[in-house]
Amino acid sequence: MNTQQEYLARAVDALRDEFLPATPSPLLVTYGWPSRKALSARRRTLGECWPARQAPAPYKAAIFISPVCWKAPADLLHVVLHEMIHTIVPGGGHRAPFSQIAGPVGLVKPWTATTPSPELAVKLEAIAATLGDFPSAGMEPAPKVKKGSRLRLFECQCAPPVKVRVAHDDFDARCNVCVADFEFKDS
Repeated sequence: MNTQQEYLARAVDALRDEFLPATPSPLLVTYGWPSRKALSARRRTLGECWPARQAPAPYKAAIFISPVCWKAPADLLHVVLHEMIHTIVPGGGHRAPFSQIAGPVGLVKPWTATTPSPELAVKLEAIAATLGDFPSAGMEPAPKVKKGSRLRLFECQCAPPVKVRVAHDDFDARCNVCVADFEFKDS
């Protein structure tokens, strides 16, 4: 049986052999929600690396890969690769020496949300083909529905109408210009 965690462990081994032999071992690599911005619409966190002091023994680091939006295994591999670099330079953020490792392996700026270069994408596709299908379809969270204003819109008969937003459903007033009652509108 091929679980998500087994697949990710094989992916780490393949990426270590191909790109990052300095990656510490063993690594805990799992499929789960990052601690923050997991469902952010603008700056969603796709992966997260926790250093050895926060990883369970005997692991040298813990990597979490978000279950959001994986179209193909190669999409997932560049995030795993990005997080593996964090295991080599723990606490280094996304500046040097992170960038000094990420650039040569084929990750492209911005360093906080890297994407693979075309050359790296080809290599990741080949690695993904050897690993087989990732045992999950990924998840796409439901889009957040923007709630309208709690204020209700009322309009008079003027052209163009005078618009008033009120917090009550029972607004009873007349326009001083057209002398018509304000009427409730849907939006």
